[in-house]
Amino acid sequence: MDNPKIKKLKDEIKKTKAKICDLNTKLRDMDKKMVILENEEIVAAVRAERLSDAELNDLMISIRKKSPAKETVQINKIQEDINHAIETE
Repeated sequence: MDNPKIKKLKDEIKKTKAKICDLNTKLRDMDKKMVILENEEIVAAVRAERLSDAELNDLMISIRKKSPAKETVQINKIQEDINHAIETE
């Protein structure tokens, strides 16, 4: 026969895991909604500028040049990690 304290704790663990799962789902949904709203805000701001296609293209090229691609950032992070590991040996 199970100890009542153990059974109670197991039930509480099960309920807590279910809550965590629900909250993680809610968080993912909220993150998606935030991205959508941010994108809508960006589109509205760009449209308010009434740029021609050529001007919009130039703007996008300028933005891309200023911010490194994700791959570049990831490669730099990996290189930093490798350098740090070498230094600490």
